Amino acid sequence: SIRLLQPAPDEPYKTISAKILADTKKGETDFRSGKWLGFRGASLQAMIYFDTVKSISSVTVSNLVDIGGYIMPPQQVEVWAGNDAAHLRLIKKINPPQPSMVGPSYMKGYELNFEPIKEKYFKVVAVPVAKLPAWHPGKGDKGWVFVDEIFLN
Repeated sequence: SIRLLQPAPDEPYKTISAKILADTKKGETDFRSGKWLGFRGASLQAMIYFDTVKSISSVTVSNLVDIGGYIMPPQQVEVWAGNDAAHLRLIKKINPPQPSMVGPSYMKGYELNFEPIKEKYFKVVAVPVAKLPAWHPGKGDKGWVFVDEIFLN
C-alpha cells in the first residue's frame, strides 16, 4: 500500500491519488496528462508499507524535468525504512545534479542503491527546488518536482 504523509499535492494535482505512484503506468513528457503528482513548496512524502517484511536494495523515483515549466530535478531524494511507521531510519539520500540552462523536457529515474535491508515500511521523500536559479526565466520562484512512479527493488 502507499499513501501520502503530507497534505494533498499542489493544485491542480490534489485530485490525483497516491496510488498513481505505484500503478506501474509511466507518465509522458506532458505534465498535464494526469499521470503525474506535482509538488511545489512542499516535498513529496510517500509511505509504502507491506504486510510482511520485504528485502529491498534500491529505490527509484521516476521524475519529469520540464525546465521551461519550472519542473526541475528534485533538490534531494531520501529513503527511510523501518519495521513500524513511527521508527524509521534514513537509509540513503542523494542530491541530483541540477541543469545549468533551459533545455527539452525529459523523464529521469533517480536510483538510490544500498545494502539489502529487510523492513515493512519505506518512506520516500522528494524535495522540490526551493528557488529557481538565476539563469532561469522564473529565477527566485519555487520549482516543482513531478513524480509518476516509485519502484522498490
